[in-house]
Amino acid sequence: MPDLLTVCESWLGTPFRHLACRRGPDGGVDCIHFVAAALVEAGRLPESLLAEIPAYPRDWHLHSDDDRLAAGLISRPEYFLVHSGDAADGDVAAYQFGRCSSHSALRVGDHLYHAVVGHGVIRSAAADEFWVSRFRAAFIPIWSAQ
Repeated sequence: MPDLLTVCESWLGTPFRHLACRRGPDGGVDCIHFVAAALVEAGRLPESLLAEIPAYPRDWHLHSDDDRLAAGLISRPEYFLVHSGDAADGDVAAYQFGRCSSHSALRVGDHLYHAVVGHGVIRSAAADEFWVSRFRAAFIPIWSAQ
């Protein structure tokens, strides 16, 4: 099973496509599907979880205080623990855009890997003030394929 860094690097350059989950230049992925797919491929989440991600309107975070992203992760205690501090290596990080947490990324070392509108899957510096200022919560994947 590949490590999380190798998996994340293999997704770089995949275009952003809302509700999609297909790696490569002809594919597409949104932030939550990227995070889930990478964790599944690295053996940190069960494959069945990908099918459980609900469809959501692309602009839900602009018109609602309903923090669907954090609520979805918190509602799965068999897969995630809420981290009380900054995102650590291997954590899922949630960032605020609009009125609530609406963007997810994977923290791997000193970088964030995430699918960003207009950019696709990219690697960003975790210490970049743009991301630090929007950080809202971290979640530790705890499921293990044993």
